[in-house]
Amino acid sequence: MAAPGENTLLTAKFFRDDTVALRDRPTEFAVLVRCWYDAMEDVALPDTGDPLDRQLVRGEYGITFFTNGQRALVSESDLILKDRAFRPGDIVKQHLTDVMSGIVTETYCEVQLEHAITKRALQGWIPMREVELDTEVGVGDYVIHGNWIGTVQDTFEETTCISHSGKPSRIAEPGAHFLVGEKTTEILDPRYLAFLGNTERVVIATKPIAAAVSWLALNQSLPAAEAASIPRPKRNWAGRELNDLQRVVLGSYDCHRIMERVRFKDPEVARTRGAQPSLFPMNRTTCIAVDTLIVTDTRMLVTILWQDGTTSKHHSSVSVPHTNIDEYDCWPGDQVMWKGEDGPQAVVVQKVSPTQRTIEVMLLKDRTKETVSALEIDPQGPLPSIYGVRHGDMVLINLVNNGEQAPVVPRLGEIEPWIRTPGDGRNGWRTELAKLGLQALNRADPGDGRLRPATDVEWVGQVITNRLDGDIEIMLPSGKTLVEPLNKLSLLIDDVEEIQMDEWLEDEEGEEGDEMDIDGAGSDWSEGSWETVDHGEQEQDWAAEQEDEPPLIHVTHPDDIEMNGAEEPVAPGGFATPSGETGKSTEPTPTPPRSNAVSPPPPPTPAVLRVDSPNWERFVIQEQCPPDHHFANRESSVPGKAFLGRLQKEYKVLQSSLPETILVRAYEDRTDLLRCLIIGPDNTPYEDAPFVIDWYLEPTFPQAPPQAHFHSWTNGNGRVNPNLYEEGKVCLSILNTWTGDRAESWSAARSSLLQAFVSIQGLVLVKEPWFCEPAYEKLRGTQEAEVSSRLYSEKAYVLSRGFVRHALEQLPGGLENEVQWHYYDRHVLAKVIRDANELISKSEQEGDDPHVPGDRAVPRLTQGGILPLRRTLAKLQVLLDTRASAA
Repeated sequence: MAAPGENTLLTAKFFRDDTVALRDRPTEFAVLVRCWYDAMEDVALPDTGDPLDRQLVRGEYGITFFTNGQRALVSESDLILKDRAFRPGDIVKQHLTDVMSGIVTETYCEVQLEHAITKRALQGWIPMREVELDTEVGVGDYVIHGNWIGTVQDTFEETTCISHSGKPSRIAEPGAHFLVGEKTTEILDPRYLAFLGNTERVVIATKPIAAAVSWLALNQSLPAAEAASIPRPKRNWAGRELNDLQRVVLGSYDCHRIMERVRFKDPEVARTRGAQPSLFPMNRTTCIAVDTLIVTDTRMLVTILWQDGTTSKHHSSVSVPHTNIDEYDCWPGDQVMWKGEDGPQAVVVQKVSPTQRTIEVMLLKDRTKETVSALEIDPQGPLPSIYGVRHGDMVLINLVNNGEQAPVVPRLGEIEPWIRTPGDGRNGWRTELAKLGLQALNRADPGDGRLRPATDVEWVGQVITNRLDGDIEIMLPSGKTLVEPLNKLSLLIDDVEEIQMDEWLEDEEGEEGDEMDIDGAGSDWSEGSWETVDHGEQEQDWAAEQEDEPPLIHVTHPDDIEMNGAEEPVAPGGFATPSGETGKSTEPTPTPPRSNAVSPPPPPTPAVLRVDSPNWERFVIQEQCPPDHHFANRESSVPGKAFLGRLQKEYKVLQSSLPETILVRAYEDRTDLLRCLIIGPDNTPYEDAPFVIDWYLEPTFPQAPPQAHFHSWTNGNGRVNPNLYEEGKVCLSILNTWTGDRAESWSAARSSLLQAFVSIQGLVLVKEPWFCEPAYEKLRGTQEAEVSSRLYSEKAYVLSRGFVRHALEQLPGGLENEVQWHYYDRHVLAKVIRDANELISKSEQEGDDPHVPGDRAVPRLTQGGILPLRRTLAKLQVLLDTRASAA
């Protein structure tokens, strides 16, 4: 483990898609394709036998050279940065350790060029806006037909090559595989080369012959009756049919990559720049003029709108991508929801103070301005809808309005069924596309492969400015701009994975708590993972126990139960009744998550209640399940013998081994339900806060894991922990709600309810919860992680103080006396108020420095944390005073 002083020096210097060079080969450029800190580097790679496919170690990167496609794994110290490309809408920082971030609003790129055939270099740096891509259409391009917009999924192209002797030949293949200037000996399969006579040829032209289009959405500016009568366009377009499609080219993005093929938009500009086409005769009457150029170097200027409302313009390499975006991050002009004491209100962000985590907003209802806490801002919105739009978003313009109340914006876009099917094979859609392409090639006039520009389309465009008054500036395909209110816009979704996520969310609605397929057949989008907790002697094989199976008790006839000698009394339902003596507690000994990065400190030991009391019994079987139990309305089945036998064993373990800061309640009338109360451990952001989780045991338990529902009391202001979702999901390997190591998943033979309870306390409610995100654990010890972790811990601390208030104002069923005794009679509420006020005072004295060392989980608060915390403390003080008056 590296020393703390060394850890803080570890900061990423390069990022995916950077243009780099090796220090000892500075003229050979490469693109950075793998980074040691990427989340995907945590996924085990298949053994391909290629040493370059192994997982990266800390400080290592994977690159691909532009000129020959060779790959290499290199150390950070071996690389130099040549250029860094951004798009409008990208989020950046000046340094990774800054709390201030900005949004790229405009790019200006210059390139150096050489002719693709002659390799003759043009002089000087050339503005990228003078050139365009040398392809008519490519995968991912937007195209329009009539009143439909879609994206190209694949193409079938004709490639023209010429030999040294001047003999032309044509190659037809799916996809845009060939580039002008490439040699066939470098790009073709040897069998194809043999078919062509093994003669080296040079690519001089490519053009699309056919394209498959997935249609996403219909023109939203049409009257409903007219829109309903417009059929969806066909999938495949071949030959001259391509002329019926319009290509959407938006000028707000101004960048190209090294080795891309481009051409001048204006022949006159090409002439003045010294670009001369190469002529290749095809026959006696026609020839091909090649004016294709290759990008050999790039440099970019970016204009950035910072959170505080200022703007700057500088070289792109001065900025770094901001990938670990906080859930509260927003920028001037964003339309978001402010969730304050008076309920949710739609607001427009005017400026942000990221150091203090405060935001000046304009209320849409009356145009007044207020300064609010960032912790009370929701910039995201409830999926599948979102709040507001962002720079670079593609939007559809509605006829009247989008049917939503600002700041909600609907998302439109759908997946056609054929995209989900295999494209290859005898009946695959790619095979069909290739057949149509070959048929078009065999026609006397296969077409020129050109698409018309969509210069007459005014119902779709790209967001270029979020104005502070709430209106949105949009660039149309013609280059013209217009300004529209947010409620006339719908966001166009063009990403298949994003559309599938929306459909998944709709399918999951109402099905929270289902376990995952741990064999890998399914997938899960949750963002946390954990080790399970070894709990001393309870880590045993349940199936291997030699004690006799308890007799099956008919729950509906409790009078049949008899007392047998020295055996423990049996309660209705056939389970051991907890005795008055809770026994000596065995403290949990959680195992920290494994990581290839710097090992984290072990989770904190939960605070021990020093006073045993009948008001704080750790395990109790109550007569009835409380009505506020999340699973109370779920139908209950008659428990089987195996279920009851295992449950009795679980109850015995809980009765004797629960930590003193975890209470569990079971119910005579619902043997399939439990509720637990966990008190946050000392020196964590969750210290002294109550966490209530409801549990449901399926009839197949223990073969199926228990299902959990976390009662989130954050008032819609985000998660209190990366693995405790606002909708109630608990992300934990032992519950099979995270695809962790199979050994960590629920096992009927090895796992127990006790393990699940103490795992939450020991591995979820930790000192530095930001690192619970699996992608962030490897960043432990870096400067940017230090800042992000501190800010997350502040949020968790402020939100969890609100949990104390909620638990006292709306006492959880079955735990009413325990909660009141703990916070009032044991004076824990007074301690919560005192500790928070001392932290506020200390924070206001120390100032704004975001880098505050200290051993405490929350060493200081920003003003954005203090604002809502003070309101919560005022409510808590009223509760405490009221209780004192009543006493």
